[in-house]
Amino acid sequence: MKSHQNVQIPLTLFKDMIDFFYYLEFSRHCFPSTFNVRGMLTQLEIKQDSINRRKAYANIIHAKDEVQKNSARAGYMQLKWK
Repeated sequence: MKSHQNVQIPLTLFKDMIDFFYYLEFSRHCFPSTFNVRGMLTQLEIKQDSINRRKAYANIIHAKDEVQKNSARAGYMQLKWK
């Protein structure tokens, strides 16, 4: 039974999970498709992109001056349209 509830985990654990899945992907380990390793890595990458965009947006909000704000906005837009 699949549930669509979210779970919070520490960011360090999340990053370790991504590193582990990259290791599996790049070391060319073969796993049965029932494990859906590529699909899990894709979902983790989507979540990482979301975290990066949220952080970039926060950088706009917390900019100390117009130069920082413009730089942060450019970084955010680059991530948003990636």
